[in-house]
Amino acid sequence: MGYSQPMSIVVEQMAAWLRAHVAAASAKGIVVGLSGGIDSAVVARVAQLAVGEAVLGVIMPAHSNVTDEQDARLVAER
Repeated sequence: MGYSQPMSIVVEQMAAWLRAHVAAASAKGIVVGLSGGIDSAVVARVAQLAVGEAVLGVIMPAHSNVTDEQDARLVAER
């Protein structure tokens, strides 16, 4: 499966979509649940591209793998 656009354009489109919805909701930012997985890390980065520092990362409890919480903390610190 190929992409018809460079990934950087797709990421900017996702960030623009988030930015528009944050503005439409008159919200002050975005809250992201961080599990330590790649998908929550990607969502956190796209949210940061959309609204800058107005992203709150909430570390989700990881009962299955202790390193997941450590990974989530690494994402939150960046």
